[in-house]
Amino acid sequence: MNLRLSGLIVFAAAGCQNASEVPTSTESAVQPAPAAVIAPPSAPQVRDDTKNLVFSWFEPDIGHRTGTTVAEVPANSRTDVVVADLSRSPEQRQASRYVMIVDLSEKSADGSYPVVVQSRYRFNGADLSDLGPIPKNVGVIIYTTSWCGFCKRLKAWLGAENIPFESKDIEVDPAANREMIAKLKNAGMQPGGVPVTDVAGTLIKGFNQAKISAALQRLLK
Repeated sequence: MNLRLSGLIVFAAAGCQNASEVPTSTESAVQPAPAAVIAPPSAPQVRDDTKNLVFSWFEPDIGHRTGTTVAEVPANSRTDVVVADLSRSPEQRQASRYVMIVDLSEKSADGSYPVVVQSRYRFNGADLSDLGPIPKNVGVIIYTTSWCGFCKRLKAWLGAENIPFESKDIEVDPAANREMIAKLKNAGMQPGGVPVTDVAGTLIKGFNQAKISAALQRLLK
């Protein structure tokens, strides 16, 4: 599955300084501003009589099925149903980056069904017609400190992209600092500076959107 993340700009690999592993170089560089983040698409309104929708769901005894009306979805398959609004183009839906999940098991007070917009990264290459339990994360860990500006920008970017992650403060948690240093040394990388991002075993030093995006894309292949 090919994903195209908007506004990918390579940032300098050197980030904030890690107090326990300070690099010997004192050189500094002007960092470019982060790329503008495109807002996720709005969720479609789903009602019993809404037109131009395609639903995808999974039935254990049958497999993947699709339909164009709510009534076609059986009662035991009405949660975690993928829905596509065909009145909008794939570009307008940002279909390469996001998937719409509707819960058809219960209507809201206004007669519509609740729809959430999810990043495709969350599904880690899964067949979106057969969701099963939605994972809470895709194995992204950020080693950070409370005062690191690039760490904050990295977490803001991941949040805007709807990519779940675990944040570990290496100053508050000495075990997290030892864990980060061990990972870097095992990867043949010199410890020093934060943020350090671990994407399912791939380590990226600094706020580098392009490298992090590439690592996330490899998870989906």
